[in-house]
Amino acid sequence: MNNKSESDPLLLSSQKIDFSVFFKRLGKKWPLFLLTGIICLFIAHTSYKSTVTTYEINSKLFIYTEGQSINFFEKLQNVTNSQNVLLDNEVVIIKSNPVIKSTLEVLDLKVGYYVPPETTSKNFWSFNKSNLPIEIYEDAPFEIELKENDKSIEEKFFRISWVDSLSYSVRFVGDEPTTSMFNSNQDEGSGKSYVCKFNEWCGLPFLTLRTRLLEAKNDGNFLFKIRNEESLISEFSGNLAIYPATTGGSILDIRLITNNPAKGEDFLNQLMNNYLFIELDDKNSIATNTINFISNQIQNVSDTLGVIENELQNFRAANQTTNISSEGEVIFGRLQSMGEELAKEKIKKEYLLSLDRYLRNNDFDNIVVPSLVGITDPTINSLIDELINLQNEKSNQLVTLTDSSPIVIEQQKRIVISKKNTLELVKSAISNIDISIDDLNYRISEISKDFRKLPFTEQNLIKIEREFTLNEGIYNFLLQKRAEAAISKASNINNNKIIEQAKANALPIGPRKLNFYGYAIIITFLLPVIITFLQETVFKKLVDPSEIEKLLNIPVIGSIPVAEGKTNVQLVDYPNSKVAESFRLLRTNLNFILPNSESTVLLVSSVLPAEGKSFTSVNLATAFALTELKVLIIDCDLRKPKVSDYLGVDNTAGLSNYLSRRVDDESTIVKATSIPGLSCITSGPYPPNPSELIANKEIIKLLIKMKDQFDIIILDTPPLGIVSDSMSLFPLVDVSLLAFKCGYNNHKGIVELNKLKSNDFIKKVYCILNGVDSHYHIGSNKNYGYYEVYKDNKGLVNRVKNYLRSSK
Repeated sequence: MNNKSESDPLLLSSQKIDFSVFFKRLGKKWPLFLLTGIICLFIAHTSYKSTVTTYEINSKLFIYTEGQSINFFEKLQNVTNSQNVLLDNEVVIIKSNPVIKSTLEVLDLKVGYYVPPETTSKNFWSFNKSNLPIEIYEDAPFEIELKENDKSIEEKFFRISWVDSLSYSVRFVGDEPTTSMFNSNQDEGSGKSYVCKFNEWCGLPFLTLRTRLLEAKNDGNFLFKIRNEESLISEFSGNLAIYPATTGGSILDIRLITNNPAKGEDFLNQLMNNYLFIELDDKNSIATNTINFISNQIQNVSDTLGVIENELQNFRAANQTTNISSEGEVIFGRLQSMGEELAKEKIKKEYLLSLDRYLRNNDFDNIVVPSLVGITDPTINSLIDELINLQNEKSNQLVTLTDSSPIVIEQQKRIVISKKNTLELVKSAISNIDISIDDLNYRISEISKDFRKLPFTEQNLIKIEREFTLNEGIYNFLLQKRAEAAISKASNINNNKIIEQAKANALPIGPRKLNFYGYAIIITFLLPVIITFLQETVFKKLVDPSEIEKLLNIPVIGSIPVAEGKTNVQLVDYPNSKVAESFRLLRTNLNFILPNSESTVLLVSSVLPAEGKSFTSVNLATAFALTELKVLIIDCDLRKPKVSDYLGVDNTAGLSNYLSRRVDDESTIVKATSIPGLSCITSGPYPPNPSELIANKEIIKLLIKMKDQFDIIILDTPPLGIVSDSMSLFPLVDVSLLAFKCGYNNHKGIVELNKLKSNDFIKKVYCILNGVDSHYHIGSNKNYGYYEVYKDNKGLVNRVKNYLRSSK
């Protein structure tokens, strides 16, 4: 055995794999290789045959970034909303559900049209793509229009067959779905066909549809499927890939994987057009709002102008006058000039009041650019432009983020600050306009003093003409501003452009036979290797006694093979078995190390339960008793005692009674067994405090008294790795024996055993290997025929077990 210092658990867990043993055991797993290969190749073959052919659709889109072409009108009038976003954000926007959804709505893919499978072969090996419905897309000779349908029938196939040139039948493929009735006149039934007429609405239990013939056909047999919107979006989104065509460039390479090239091309082209439309619509929104605002003002002025024009004509006709005196002309001109200024100021005020309402209601979609209504204050114009840009950036962020995102929260803070500054500036501008309006009204009132000196008829004529001329000027001013806004809107162009229209590759990209069968071959070899590797590392159980002995820091004093038969007292029931001889050898080895005293105390324990410590205790005690020594075995495992069961002794009273001082006379708990020279003290009733009882000083008194009566005392104690009861007994014994079950324990058990070596209060500690396979056990070779084997080796199960053991 190797001499080692205290072992580190990490050192033990990192033991190098013995590759010679590893490959030897791997070679014995050839049936697993064969089985894995058959299964993997079968799955690969059927998967390849049943996988639909797929194509790759490619297109390219140019994305405008800051520093490239700038629209002149955008810079001049700040009409359009300039966007400066990162390329990654644009990718997310293009792949967003709203953009894909609008694309699908334009293409009208709610209903899919298919050709039925060509064959229905029941031979699974012949299962191939002809067994799957084939989508015909644009080649369908009919078109289905839906009015309503039940959600339960979405993503399921229906068969439509021509009855004659005027009617057709519809049948759900498979069982009839459980649906709400849309038409109470129709009956439900499993697999029932419903006859409908072409070009007429037809109410079925599960949907209402109208089928229009696109080609004159007397017969036909097709399938159709009503697509679920979420499923359809997910299908296209999952097969869509967008990434920069070059590093640092602004051209996006857009790719789509689909089994229908025509549909894929239409989808990508429409997707790019929708994205460009959204961008242009955003840029035109402000100009459109401006035109709408001015148009409303023009409508009001136009109505007023028409009324005043009629009034002026009627007045002149009634008073037979058409001219104004020279003095009246001067007064009229002054009033006219002041009135035009006053009208413009009122328009500005009305705009600012509407702007204030929009800002307070967070209605950024209806904001009009200030410069187009005559407000030239650069501060207001810049703040409005900044606020709109901030809001658009937030809208882009919300495509992929939520309101609770830190980025969106920070953006909202900037919007609040900008809106607050804008509202304060708008309030100040309204106050300034009110001052201008008051000043103009005062000046008009002063001019009106001279006006009242004119003849009454001339005064009325001037009033009407002034009002007419004033509204006519406002009307012309608004027409001019609307024309400017329309020019600005018309001058807007898409900064982003389609570089390449969608085009499908001529050759399909899948399925690739090499991938299917290649992966099958890789898995065939890899899976058994992984299983063997895990068995040798993570899940490795220590089986080889020589390997265990190398890892242990404590000496191995004996090895016990797998027990023959079902008895627990091997030396009595099978005295000539390998197990019995192993205990005799263990007894001999112990005689060399036991102290030369009149009485010796041995302790038997283990790290884990079920490692055979009680089996070892009973058989070792029997081995000593057969040499005419007086032997006592004490069952110190107060939690799960087994000695009484092994020896067939009553457990009514035992060690727990004595340690709890319920029994004063120790002789009442010492019981004779059927084996001459062997007595035992059973555990007794289960106590509430087993750890405290074992640590009681009464155990010392008991051992002192028992030493006077017995030559060998064996303590069967609880497992060390489960409870601490045994630790208090180690100082009381002469020799400690620890059972280690081969093929049951792992490196962790070795670590626990090695820790005992460093404890000073443990005098002599040795290891007994239990459950050693006959392949490893000494004397298991072909010369080992001297000892009787008490089992039937003629049975098939036993022969298989023996073969597996010998092949290890």
